[in-house]
Amino acid sequence: MASKSPCDPWRESAQLTVSTVELLLLCAMAFLSSVWTSVIGVGGGPLLISVMPGIVPAAAIIPVHGLVSLVGNLSRISFSVRDVVRSIFWPFLAGALIGALVGTQIVIQFPADLLPLSIGIFILVTTWLPTPTFQAITARGTVLKYWFLGAVQTFLSLFVGAVGPLASPFLIRDNLSRDEFVVTNASFAATFHTLKALVFAFAGFSVTAFAVEIGCMIVAVILGSYVGMKLRGTVSEALFKRLLKILLTILSLRMIFSYSLAV
Repeated sequence: MASKSPCDPWRESAQLTVSTVELLLLCAMAFLSSVWTSVIGVGGGPLLISVMPGIVPAAAIIPVHGLVSLVGNLSRISFSVRDVVRSIFWPFLAGALIGALVGTQIVIQFPADLLPLSIGIFILVTTWLPTPTFQAITARGTVLKYWFLGAVQTFLSLFVGAVGPLASPFLIRDNLSRDEFVVTNASFAATFHTLKALVFAFAGFSVTAFAVEIGCMIVAVILGSYVGMKLRGTVSEALFKRLLKILLTILSLRMIFSYSLAV
């Protein structure tokens, strides 16, 4: 996190924990990540969280990212709520509640200094090797597999934050339409981000110190959801995924490399 500078008076007046330039970067990435997720259905969460280490304090990365992502996913749902596949959502919710309860007992003791490394590794794995890892699980019945997904995804979200890509192998196998895929995945993310917010509130995290940053990023993700909804179906999904993989790989390696230098 950058130190305060007399050349940044707005930071002082707005009581920011980051510089004005860093805030603009966070908002730009929040907007772009929201557009990406609204068009493709996945990828925006890792994209946003990958730029936060070094700007947002390590212990605040997961809860800040979670609150911003929660609003972004709720906005995607509100624009197209009819596309949520409810037969899939309900078992996911049941599993998510279990995952949150288990995670509550562990998250308080997790070392925040390891977050950049764990986030970087996790993004690389879910970006390049999602389907083979979960293929056996996705062959199970709808209720069981989405219950399992809800539990695992919510539990992991407490430690790595951007776990949206985990749902892709499940949803792709069920042959959902593009709108159903995007909005149902958003309903999953809204669920585990809500539960995550409750867990971090229970653990004592306060959003007060980051209120301005979170508020600005929330505006950015809502605008991104609206723009992405308009673009969905008009932009080549193959091109988006190709560029996203390249960008996520670069950002993930940056986080891993930065952690190795700090050790």
